[in-house]
Amino acid sequence: MTAADINQYTAHAVLRNSAHTRVIMMSRHRCVSVTVGWLLFMVFCGAGLVALPLDMIREFLGRPKACITKSEYMTRAKALGNKAKGIMVLPPTLSLLLNPVAL
Repeated sequence: MTAADINQYTAHAVLRNSAHTRVIMMSRHRCVSVTVGWLLFMVFCGAGLVALPLDMIREFLGRPKACITKSEYMTRAKALGNKAKGIMVLPPTLSLLLNPVAL
């Protein structure tokens, strides 16, 4: 075995080990970052899932409460009834407009 053969073998071994080390480091970095990401996701998602119902309950309890009198209720109901009667008259009128031959 000559010195050139030994140098070639040594250079090949160094290249092979460095490539192997680079892949291991990339894989380790990817695994660590994925694990940290999942841990952060679990913490913040859990906090959000706990906080959302509490916020909804607080908003419901603090909602504005509008109380109307019976007379105001009656006037609003009468106005709503008049609108409903107007809507019920609308379909025959529409059918006459869309199909004038049916007269």
